[in-house]
Amino acid sequence: MEYKTGGGIATGERLWHEEDSAMQMIYLSKGTVFPTHIHQEHEHVILVNGAMRLIGRGTISGPQLGSTLMPGASVYFTPHTIHGFEILENSRVIGVTIPASEAYP
Repeated sequence: MEYKTGGGIATGERLWHEEDSAMQMIYLSKGTVFPTHIHQEHEHVILVNGAMRLIGRGTISGPQLGSTLMPGASVYFTPHTIHGFEILENSRVIGVTIPASEAYP
């Protein structure tokens, strides 16, 4: 699945998708701006490699909005939290939603 971004490339690969949860690997090129968005579901994001900055509004668990994430960092978004990412280096991210999100492939 290819995502619409504010420049750069973002593609998602399904790792699993069941009713209770979904997981995908997302590949993001340097310079990609993954626009702010919300989910109806809980979302966990883990940066596998690369670097990215959190953008958006609201309260999150883990690094705060505006923070730069490095490999191994994770962040949790409650439902309806406005969030997005600026990709500082080519990156791979694992995303998990609970329950499954239709926005995930």
